[in-house]
Amino acid sequence: MQFFSPYANKSPDQWRVRVGGNSRIALALGLSIVALLSSERPTQAQSWNMYDSYTQSVTLDYLTPQQGATAPALHVKFRGGENIHERTIRVTMDTGSTGMVIGYNLIDVTGLTPQGTGSIIYTSDNQVHSGTFYDLPVTITGAAGDSRSAGGTVRVLVVNTANTAMMGIGIDRGGNPQVNPQYPSAGQNAFLTVDKIDGASTTPTSFRTGYVVGKDRVTIGLTGASGSGFAMVKLTPNTIYPPNQWNSPQAGVIVGGINLGVGTFLPDTGIPYMLVTPQAPVQPGSPCAAPTGICASTTTPVQIILLPQIPGGLSYSFLAGVSGSSPLTPEYVNLRPVNTANPLDAASPTSVNSGVYFYQGFNYLVDYAGGWIGYQSNGAAGISGFVPLLALQSTVALPSGFLTDLPTYLIGATVLEQAGTGTFAS
Repeated sequence: MQFFSPYANKSPDQWRVRVGGNSRIALALGLSIVALLSSERPTQAQSWNMYDSYTQSVTLDYLTPQQGATAPALHVKFRGGENIHERTIRVTMDTGSTGMVIGYNLIDVTGLTPQGTGSIIYTSDNQVHSGTFYDLPVTITGAAGDSRSAGGTVRVLVVNTANTAMMGIGIDRGGNPQVNPQYPSAGQNAFLTVDKIDGASTTPTSFRTGYVVGKDRVTIGLTGASGSGFAMVKLTPNTIYPPNQWNSPQAGVIVGGINLGVGTFLPDTGIPYMLVTPQAPVQPGSPCAAPTGICASTTTPVQIILLPQIPGGLSYSFLAGVSGSSPLTPEYVNLRPVNTANPLDAASPTSVNSGVYFYQGFNYLVDYAGGWIGYQSNGAAGISGFVPLLALQSTVALPSGFLTDLPTYLIGATVLEQAGTGTFAS
């Protein structure tokens, strides 16, 4: 392996780290491999080639244009039981949950083999849906007239609640396995079980399991085109509920000038308001539509720091209840106490659920295969500090020929596992 030191007669524009020979390298917290752009540096496109070798993806437009408060929806075709062989229904695409949850009256399961019972709890409103799991082939399509599709076999929870139609695609949304032995896992996430794009079978070398959620559309499968221009954050492995595989990203939150700390961040398409724990000692709003806790009063300043480990890192701000302050302003900000009985809350007493208005300002990338998430700003009012970059922590597996000139930061203890050779350059 070779390291080209930034201090050996090189200007910042020439900094380069090259790793080779199937190396495993531990890096110390606090090191910046490549500095952020200085004001003297000429403007140029920066990128990485992590997804350049992948070619299969599909972009699906939502069934209705997104106006902020409405959760996105897609069509799903089920190949059901003996009486209804195929049926297409409208499903809500929910990044705040994991699992396909379909009401008993929307799908025929006659003659199908049950895969056990289970339940799902939507914690935003404490709704519980219980039923039976079935493994079903599904085909996902977008707006009318769009012939493109993604397909695969999904473990679907057919519930006792009529007319339920949810497609949860979130990561790290599992529950307690002592309560629900089949708590959400990758096999229940329709975007993670895709094995066909436009009817053609996927292969490990052509399809990268992941997706990009935007305001008006979603892209399933990561390629060089769909996976560039993001502030990329490496996730850490989930050791509390390993089937979830990856932990949620982290964010800081400041409400009314009070710093509530750093904790989990969930960019949730399923609700139009924001959830924050713990409660901040701020004046509650009136009236408050939230089912529990209090709401921040109108004009309370709120800042969500998406890269809290990097000084001046990416964030967005708004005034509670003032939609004109930013397109990302949720309907209200619900401040909730920590639920000490919930092991997830106990593990991370600070948490932020952004609600769907987040997508008025950002595209959100999930690379499930590699354990990355990414934020891409559209320049909306209230967003600050956006620059494409890499934020590294935990174990980072790099393919042979890896190349990036993105600003790169260590936000935690990091081990680089390099197959062949790779280069960090600026």
